[in-house]
Amino acid sequence: MERDTPTRVFLLFTQVCILVLAGAQLALCLQPEWGNGFSVYDIASAEFFNLHPLLNVLAFGVAMTESLISFQGFGLRHGVAKTLHALLQLASLILGIAAFSIVVAYHNANSYPNFYSVHSWIGLTVYVFAWTQFLGGLFIFWLPGLAPPALKAAFLRYHKVLGVLGADRTTSAGCEASRPGDPSCATPFPPPGTADTGFMGAENQPSAQLRRNKAPSNRPVN
Repeated sequence: MERDTPTRVFLLFTQVCILVLAGAQLALCLQPEWGNGFSVYDIASAEFFNLHPLLNVLAFGVAMTESLISFQGFGLRHGVAKTLHALLQLASLILGIAAFSIVVAYHNANSYPNFYSVHSWIGLTVYVFAWTQFLGGLFIFWLPGLAPPALKAAFLRYHKVLGVLGADRTTSAGCEASRPGDPSCATPFPPPGTADTGFMGAENQPSAQLRRNKAPSNRPVN
């Protein structure tokens, strides 16, 4: 389907923003003050933790965003667009599960409590929305003959609303992550032996310790 010029420009701009977002996250995780890259071998290290934000950006910033615009952005037939939408959602689901598993494993390896922060609970709602959306779309829209047209029409409204709420929660989690040291993000149950001043324990982050001219820690707290 041919799109008018403003729509094509907007969608091209969206594609560029998605790539910039993914590239910026990758660049941050490769910086020495943010853990010096990635590792899959030492689950207690900052390098292992760095996989969590990167995979989340790829899941919800790249794959899910691309899936949302697949119906309108690529000029594809409905059946092809629906297939692409489902595959991108599946990729987002797999990446999200991996990111979720990584942060839980990292916390357990360092004896940190799970789900003690504002960020973690907002992030958990994002995962729940994403998994609900995927399963609902799979059984109602994707698999033929399982749902009558009336059910599809009724669920479509909630499918769209949950998608918007999921995007909003994703943005909220990202905004919380960008506010280190904000008292409104303080957690009542910080990990033992830490001085958490924000949901990610900003004062325990390597970058914060470098700013205080102290040796960087290799254990960020999420």
